[in-house]
Amino acid sequence: MTPRMDGARVTGLTLTPKGDGSAFTAAGLQAGDILVAVNGTPVIDDNALARLPASGQVSLNVERGGRRVSVSAKLNP
Repeated sequence: MTPRMDGARVTGLTLTPKGDGSAFTAAGLQAGDILVAVNGTPVIDDNALARLPASGQVSLNVERGGRRVSVSAKLNP
């Protein structure tokens, strides 16, 4: 993840898959997606993913190609 900045303010996190990227792709994400909200809460720092629940369903809002896209992913413990 790389913070996207607007001045001194974080406005999202640019996502990059790790490893073979299969879990990333299975979650409906694409390399270069910019995470802008998690469960409806705007991403304002680079700790957004650390606040995800350990398991269950999570709603992610990403910017992809200049458009906002909602992605629902299931987290496994």
